[in-house]
Amino acid sequence: MQIVSNRLITGLSADADGELIATGLLWHWRHESMLASRLRERAVGAGAKHRFVLLIVSE
Repeated sequence: MQIVSNRLITGLSADADGELIATGLLWHWRHESMLASRLRERAVGAGAKHRFVLLIVSE
């Protein structure tokens, strides 16, 4: 958190930083609550299996 809170990097004051973090946490908690309150449409782990693809492009 030391790097993120450095004003030279973010350009935000400590107050603005704190407000952003608090707002993000509130959003996250509301979102998690909404997801937990609805019925699942698929079983856990039944979604698509994502694969990491690395493309190396040379000229």
